[in-house]
Amino acid sequence: MGKKILEWIGSGSGLNPVLGNTSFLIGNDSKRNFLVDCGSTVPLELIKSKEIGDVTDIVITHLHADHIGGLEGLGFMNYFALNRRGDNRPNLYLASKRMAYDLWNHALKAGMIHSEGEGGEYMKADLESYFNVHIGKRFSIPGLIDAELFETPHVPHLECYGIYIDSDIFYSGDTTQMPETDAQFIFQDCQFFDGGAHISYDRLNRKMSSEMKARTHLVHLGMGYESKNPVADGFAGFVKPGDKFVLDKD
Repeated sequence: MGKKILEWIGSGSGLNPVLGNTSFLIGNDSKRNFLVDCGSTVPLELIKSKEIGDVTDIVITHLHADHIGGLEGLGFMNYFALNRRGDNRPNLYLASKRMAYDLWNHALKAGMIHSEGEGGEYMKADLESYFNVHIGKRFSIPGLIDAELFETPHVPHLECYGIYIDSDIFYSGDTTQMPETDAQFIFQDCQFFDGGAHISYDRLNRKMSSEMKARTHLVHLGMGYESKNPVADGFAGFVKPGDKFVLDKD
């Protein structure tokens, strides 16, 4: 099996479109490619890189627009342009039935319900028309990864998750919480002021051990990130769009 590569599609916050919405792909030569989150900037970047047709598996951490805003475009591109229907639909992993209900009924339904079937006839679509939906906090993609979603605090009453991948990769998702992990790669959400719905850079800088900082790559970057020097503060650095990480152990 070829090397497993994690590639960042975007690394910006919802208010920093310059860096694109935070999202990444994991793939190898198994012909499965796993996308984590799909904000509105993501499909265009996948089209530019010619990877949009390679995405076979998608997980959504929560339902804010910078994490789901591209699902309509991705779903339509696969269904109509790439003719990926039936057994060829991308797999979509969601932590709960409630999340699936809210994703369709409160985010995607208005734009996607009126569609067409194989013969061009009118079809009243649902989420399963475009995606092969899997419900649960643990899932495996054969030949690629094992994953576990974990609940994380972000904003009140919003179902929100981070994700462990193969026990070696930790992605915090959007959170106010300090990471607790021995993972080799830590990808941690942050913001550049105290308070609000994300943990602050300054709190991470004060509270994290030097050993953990050295494994921590900072993502979901808002405006003003240029004023910080994460490497000088002991972190592995800021993630930028296009950054790639080889995940396989030696």
